[in-house]
Amino acid sequence: MNKPLQQAKVIALGIVIAFTASYALAWTGPTALPPNGNVPAPLNVGTTTQAKLGDLVLNGLSVNAATILSGALQIPIGNPVAGDVLTSQDASGTVGWAAPASRINTSNTPAYQSLLMGAVPGNNEPIMCKLNVSSGLTTCADITPATTFNAFASAFTATTTGDYQINQLLDISGVEYATLCRMNKIDGSVQCTATNTWGTPVSVFSPGAPGPYSMNTYDYQGGYSFPMLCRTNLSSGLVECKYNDNGWSSMNPPGI
Repeated sequence: MNKPLQQAKVIALGIVIAFTASYALAWTGPTALPPNGNVPAPLNVGTTTQAKLGDLVLNGLSVNAATILSGALQIPIGNPVAGDVLTSQDASGTVGWAAPASRINTSNTPAYQSLLMGAVPGNNEPIMCKLNVSSGLTTCADITPATTFNAFASAFTATTTGDYQINQLLDISGVEYATLCRMNKIDGSVQCTATNTWGTPVSVFSPGAPGPYSMNTYDYQGGYSFPMLCRTNLSSGLVECKYNDNGWSSMNPPGI
C-alpha cells in the first residue's frame, strides 16, 4: 500500500474529527421547554401585531392608518428653536419647522387697540390713541374743531415685549387733565401719563406676581374726590387699587 497516501488519509480524518468536535463543544442546548426560548420572530407582512424592543432605523416609512405615539417625538429638520411650529413647506405637504405667524403676541389678542379719550377743560379736543398690544407703543392724535386729526406726541414708547392694554382717566376735580394709563397684562405693571406731561409716564404699579392681570379705572365724580385705578391678578384674585391726588397713593383693597 502507498504509505504517503495512507498518511494523507489519516491527517484528513483527524482534521474532520477536530472540526466536528469543536462545533459540538460550542453548541448550547435549549434553556427552556418548547415553545419558550425561541428566537424573536422576524418582521413580516402578516396581520399579527408585532413589537420590537430595540430601535428600528428605516430609509423611508409610509403609514396607511392611524398612528399612536406613546413617547417623545423629535423631528430634527432644519434648525428649530423653542416656539417654532411644524408647517407645510410646499404643495406636496413636505413639513418643516418655521416661526409662528406671531411669536410675540401669543395670547390671541388683537395686534392693536384704539381708545378715544373725551375732552376735559384742560384738553378741549378729544384724543384718539392707538396701542401696539405686543410692544406697548402708543401713539395719539387730537381732533380739532375742523374734525381733522393732528399729530400728537407719543404717549408711551415701545418697551419690553408683553401684552398691553390702555385705559383713560378723566380727572375734572382739580388737575383737569385727561390721563392715559397702560398696563402690561403679563406682569401687572402700570404706567400713566397726563396730557399736560404727555410722553413722560409715571409708574403706578410695579410688576407683581405672575398674572395675567386686568385693569379698571374710575373717574372723578361728585361722591369721590380723586380718580382711581385698580388692577386684578386673574390667577390669584388679588385686587390692588391706587388713587391720584397729585400723585398716586395706595388704598385698602376692596373687601371682595
